[in-house]
Parts: sequence; C-alpha cells; structure tokens
Amino acid sequence: MLLLVSSCDTTLNIEPSYESHFVKYFGGKGDQEARDMVTVSDGYILLGSSDSDLLGKQVLIIKTDFLGNTIWTRNYGGIYNEDPQSIGIAPSGEFVISSTLNYPDATSDIKVHLLASDGSKTDSLIYGDPNFSEFATDAIALVNGDYIILGTTTNVPAPLVSAIVVLRTEPNSLNLLPEASWRRVHGEGDNDSAAEVVEVFDIQSNSYEYYVLGTSNSNQASNYDMLIFSLDETGEQINVNFWGTDDNDIAGSLIKLESGFGLFGTTTNGASNNYLFQQVGPSLMNRSAIITGERPNIIGRDIIDIGTAYIIIGTEIIGVEDTNIYLAKIDKLFPTVYWETTFGGTELDEAASGLYLDADGGIVFLATVDLESQTKMALIKVNPEGLLNQ
Repeated sequence: MLLLVSSCDTTLNIEPSYESHFVKYFGGKGDQEARDMVTVSDGYILLGSSDSDLLGKQVLIIKTDFLGNTIWTRNYGGIYNEDPQSIGIAPSGEFVISSTLNYPDATSDIKVHLLASDGSKTDSLIYGDPNFSEFATDAIALVNGDYIILGTTTNVPAPLVSAIVVLRTEPNSLNLLPEASWRRVHGEGDNDSAAEVVEVFDIQSNSYEYYVLGTSNSNQASNYDMLIFSLDETGEQINVNFWGTDDNDIAGSLIKLESGFGLFGTTTNGASNNYLFQQVGPSLMNRSAIITGERPNIIGRDIIDIGTAYIIIGTEIIGVEDTNIYLAKIDKLFPTVYWETTFGGTELDEAASGLYLDADGGIVFLATVDLESQTKMALIKVNPEGLLNQ
C-alpha cells in the first residue's frame, strides 16, 4: 500500500524519484483532481482541475518530463466552474481539451480548448443550447487535422432523457462543420451517454472510420448496456450494437485491437461493482471474449493492450469515504489475473484516465489522491509487476 502523507499546499514531491518507479504530487492553492494524460516526445501532459474559493473550478494542464518533474503549468478558466474531461494531441503537436462548463442555473455546455505545444491557448469553442445541458466526454485530433468532439446532450424530445452528440470541426480549427453533415445526435435508448471516440483506418474501404463507445438502456431491456457504433467520413452511422451482461454495464474506455475492439467499463447490480472487458469483432456483430473481475467493488477506468496481456486501472470502493487506486495485469485469452495491487490511504484516492507502458516496461498512470485536508493530482510509475520498487 502506498502511504500518502499531508504537506503544505504546494507542489509535493515527498518520494525520491527513480527511473523505474516514482510518485509525484501536483497542486497549488485549493484542491486538484486528475482527469486524463497523454505522452509527448519528452514527457507527459497531465490534465486536471483546480478548485479554489477565489477562482472557482478551472482547467489545469501540467507538462512533466519522464521522471515526473514539472516543466510548465497552465491554468484556464472564467467566471463559471469548468470541469475538464479529456485531452488529445494533434499531429501538429497541438492539444485539444474538452470540458463541461457549468452555469448557476444548473445547465451546462461543452467547452473545447485548443493549445499550442507550449500550453498557450490558441482558440476555444462553447457548444450548447441555453435551455438544455451538454456534457463533454472526449475530444480527439484526426489525422487530417480535424477535431471530433464527443458529449452527451439533454436536447432531445420527451420522453427521452439524453443522447450522444458528435461534432466535427474544419481542418486545423474549432469551426464546426454544418449541422447537416457532422453536427449530429445519436440515440438508441431513452437515456444514452457518451464515453469515448477513436479514429480507425479501414483497409477495405481505404478510408477512415470513427467508433463511438457509450452507455444505453435500449436493446429492449430495462438495464444498461455498452453501446458501440461506427460513423463514416460524412458522419453517417454504419454499424451499431449493444453488449453487456444481465446487470447494468457502464462504458468506460474503448481500444482498437488487432482484430476488433475492446470495450472496458463497469458492471453493477446495485449492490456491487466490478470491471468488465468485452472483445467484439470488426463488424461489431460478434463477441469473442468477456472478462469480469473477481475482486469486489472495482470501477473500471482505463485499459491498455501490452501484447500478451492487458493492464487495467480502476477505483476500488472500500467504503463511502474510502477508495483506493486499483491496478492489475490480466491474461488476454483467459480471465486470469497475473497480479493486482492497490494504492491509497484511508480516504478517497481515485484513478483517472491515462495509462501508459514506458520503454523500460514500467507502468505510468494518473490519479487523484486525498492527503487529509488536500486533494492533489498524482503521477505514479510502478515496475512491470505493479510495485513501487525496483
């Protein structure tokens, strides 16, 4: 178990840094929460939020080297609280950040930031209807320089509750394409929500396709399933399917496999939670593997494919005020856990998105840790066995 101790309200580096393992804490005034991360040629870009009485909730971006040492820090925000969700990197080196802008009347919009490679803001976009709420979940940069923005909207006719909204921009800008082409709402049930979008090159059609993962209560059932659908270059839906168990299955992360896709998330029956991995074919019409965890009360957050196995990260629920960061290596073909470990103290420690395999085989991930009176972002690297030692 990783011992997290309290310190002053500044950047905290209480552990010595090694190449094979380290723990680094980040934060200034107020509380910070981790959301997502990407890798660049010389380190990591960390995305989170910073919340203080003076400034409210703002977007926090930190660049570090590969040992977790801070290179630069940027904060962006305005008069309304902003909750960042995802960060993507373009071929040009720019970063695209999606966040939810929350208003005093309890409505919200999707906000997108475009940043240069040094973290300076070059453009921004706010999307939403003043009478409804939109929630950001993902934003990615495409090979051709466009951006796809993914979210959930309540702008649907009654009795529907919510649907998935997919937006696309013009090349190298945040100017949205017309509503007749890509500014579309997709819904299969009466309460659908978005999770993640990926770009995939299809050899047969010699073109790019876009796959969206979400959660839906369609499929003629009262429970929730993972929803996956594909879009062509014009934004038209190609394939759609639902995969899940007899319980409620909540989408978390989508990865492209050698053949097909991996759908990762959480299955819950109301009394307990556990991570759920489902492998589906390229056409989305067949499921070849399903893996659920045996350890109780794990909420699945992110997954990576390391060849012969998967590394997964999630949050272990111990009690109402006690959660830990959960990390495991599982076999690809059989539901075998090679190893599993948890990190945390006796308070709320939660996994974020962003999970990477370093060149030396070490595993790097981002998390939120509760240091008694402080909540901070933590960048953690463990060895190939998931341990904080050599």
